[in-house]
Amino acid sequence: ANFIEANLTGTNFYGANFEGSSLYGSNLEGANLEDASFFAANLYGVILKDARLIGADLRQADLSKADLTLANLTGANLTGANLKGAILDDAFFCNTQTPWGIDNSSCQ
Repeated sequence: ANFIEANLTGTNFYGANFEGSSLYGSNLEGANLEDASFFAANLYGVILKDARLIGADLRQADLSKADLTLANLTGANLTGANLKGAILDDAFFCNTQTPWGIDNSSCQ
C-alpha cells in the first residue's frame, strides 16, 4: 500500500505490513506503529513525531528528512536505514538497533 502525503495522524497500525511501500511526505504524528514492518519502505520526509515505533522493523527504510521528534524506538531495528537529515530530537532509544550499533541511551 502506498500513502503519498497522506494525513494519518494518530492512526493505529499495530503490526501492519508496509514492506516496500511508499509513505513519502505523510503525517503519522502520534500514530501507533508498534511491531509494524517498514522493511525497505520509502519514508522520506515522513512526520513521525511522538509516534510509537516499539519493535518496528525499519531495516533498509529511507527515513531521510523524516521527523522522529519524541518517537519511541524501543526495540526497533533500523539496520541499514537512511537517516540522512532526519530529526531525532528527544527520540527514545532503548535496545534499538541503529545503523551505528545498539543504542541504549534512553534506557532507565
